[in-house]
Formats: sequence, C-alpha cells, structure tokens
Amino acid sequence: MSFEPRDYLRHILIEADYLLDRSADLTQSRARLAERLLESLENLTPEENARI
Repeated sequence: MSFEPRDYLRHILIEADYLLDRSADLTQSRARLAERLLESLENLTPEENARI
C-alpha cells in the first residue's frame, strides 16, 4: 500500500499522539514510584545500606 507523503505524515502524527496519550499515565506512575523508592532509600539504616 502506497501513501501520499501528506497522508503518511498524518498517520505518523496520529500514532505519535496516541502513544503520548497512552504513556502519560505510565510516566506519572513511574515518577511516583521513583519518588517513593528514593524516600525509602533515604530511610535505610547504615546496615541496610551496606547490604545493597
């Protein structure tokens, strides 16, 4: 199947928009997870820290 250049670019933009929408929640979720992980690491005892 052959696309006209404009149709091909439109398809790419639609796909990019879809992927950005789908990844927005995932990005926020990962950011919250990273924040909680850093908080947990900051609260480690020296003994726990040495084991990592």
